Amino acid sequence: MTRQERQVRQQRQGGGHSAPPASSAPSATDDVSLASIQEAAAGLAGVASRTELLEVPELSRPGAPVYLKLESQQPTGAFKTRGAWTAVRRLDPAGRAKGVITYSSGNHGQAVAFAAQRLGVRAVIVLPETAPQLKAEGVRRWGGEVEFAGRTSEDRYRRAVELAERDGLTIIPPFDDADVIAGQATVAVEILEQLPEVALIAAPVGGGGLAAGVAAALGAKKHVVMDIDLRAFGGSALTSDLAVPKGRDLEEMGSSIPPTYVPARNTIFLSLALAWAEVLEASDIFIGVNAVDYSGYPDCRPEFIAAFERLARLATRAGVEGRADFTVHTPLIALTKADIIREGLRLGVDYALTTSCYDPKADGTACGACDACVLRRRGFAEASVPDPARFAGPVGA
Repeated sequence: MTRQERQVRQQRQGGGHSAPPASSAPSATDDVSLASIQEAAAGLAGVASRTELLEVPELSRPGAPVYLKLESQQPTGAFKTRGAWTAVRRLDPAGRAKGVITYSSGNHGQAVAFAAQRLGVRAVIVLPETAPQLKAEGVRRWGGEVEFAGRTSEDRYRRAVELAERDGLTIIPPFDDADVIAGQATVAVEILEQLPEVALIAAPVGGGGLAAGVAAALGAKKHVVMDIDLRAFGGSALTSDLAVPKGRDLEEMGSSIPPTYVPARNTIFLSLALAWAEVLEASDIFIGVNAVDYSGYPDCRPEFIAAFERLARLATRAGVEGRADFTVHTPLIALTKADIIREGLRLGVDYALTTSCYDPKADGTACGACDACVLRRRGFAEASVPDPARFAGPVGA
């Protein structure tokens, strides 16, 4: 989806819709300057709420208070109001002339409809066929026209492009867009004003628009992306020609370490993160390991995390000199799959953008029979939420 998002970025002004090759499109974050974020903040006055920053004692510990930024207080119930308003407001007259369109699992769509209504612009919102009725009603409440298309983000994107070309509509991407990101960045601007001594801001990541905006507002100087090819080691059904086990029941999954275990994977990942943290003079490392639901992986256990923290303090200059008390944060470690799904929904994650399958088909369709597919479907069922993933066949166990 990031490739597609980048393609439509250059369609925004003037209502044009021919997409350039993905390789020629720059990252949206390249265009998000501090001046753009400041202008977005000014432009939200009287439209978006300056939401409350609430201290939560239940999540805090001595010397480390935790606050929640209550973006549920926005007119549309989510932070998406900020980015959608900024993007639609910044369109030139030609871009607004025939209206706007977006593809969304719900929250961004409602926000675009809200912004368009305020500005007197037609809005068409493409939602998945599995969207909750509440989301569709929310779009219509703000004067938006609802179109349904398939179950995946690809389905929604294709339908949005078709309608944009047919009706001359301007596409407002959900996340990978400089104006959307600048709008979302105003969340961090407010946090800095409300709590100047803030030490860390944790942002949920679905498409990444909010996280990118927060990073831009905080002046993040460098993001490091490393290509780590664990196929050089092999030794796993995920990194070699070993067969991916399928059709196993939950008891069998929990009986031993599975062939999908990648040797020392999290040790490698955490070691790289530790090296980068020491260079940055940081002491907090985050990893999304989960020890519940029969994973069977030894490097997802609390014991492993505690041992790595001890290693970090012994194996680094910063640790030995007492300049860093390294902590590995594992917010998902004790959650069930259903708990994780519910929390993701609460944070606005679009699960149509996610995949879990260990052995997907060439077109990305999930196999439906590997351990990951079984546990994913079980998690969605326990959460009482439809899974937007595409499966090639019935899911086992």
